[in-house]
Amino acid sequence: MNKFSFLSLMLLMCFFVNCKKKPCNTTYTVSGQILNGTTGKKYYNVEISFIASDGDFNSGKKATTYKDLGKTRTDSFGNFTFSYQCSDFPGKQISMTSDLMDLGYIPFNQNYKNTWYRSTFGTLKLVLKTSNLMTSSDTLFLWHRDIVLNKSIIDTLRNLPLEYEILYRVPPGNIGFYYGRGHKEFKYNFQKDGVQYSKGSGDVNIYGDPNIDSLILNY
Repeated sequence: MNKFSFLSLMLLMCFFVNCKKKPCNTTYTVSGQILNGTTGKKYYNVEISFIASDGDFNSGKKATTYKDLGKTRTDSFGNFTFSYQCSDFPGKQISMTSDLMDLGYIPFNQNYKNTWYRSTFGTLKLVLKTSNLMTSSDTLFLWHRDIVLNKSIIDTLRNLPLEYEILYRVPPGNIGFYYGRGHKEFKYNFQKDGVQYSKGSGDVNIYGDPNIDSLILNY
């Protein structure tokens, strides 16, 4: 065998050895805590399910294949630990759900640790921006629905700067604001379900403490 043939054979052997699929024998662990970010309450005995899939939440790709990895429960401090064996399943993510809340998606075949919150309230930072300074006779009318008090709240704001921030304490979920700028009185655009709506609107999802969610309204 000449030198060239020997080197070629060695290269081929190295190629096949390196390309041989290694056995998947790693154990991965998901751990964390579920608590109320407003009150500090720990959620005890919450059942959590782990479903792997080939979908991708970030890119919007829908899952077509699923694998049930198992379940676990939180302890008296709201903590949990779940381990699963690495597999050749073509998964990209794990969906975590519980009888308390949807915990979202985490990477598949990776260790993961996090704190999940199911809070009573959250903070909304509402940012009001305008390219036109308000005059002394201008009023910004700002409407939203208070689901705790079950009533409409209309704020009347005057002499605002170019940018102004308001903090609201609201329950988690979607909240919408309807707004309009008027001279002495509010000139509404339309009416729906007995509620007067303004010339613009915006909404945001509130995730709850300790998060601070933001909404920018350009009026």
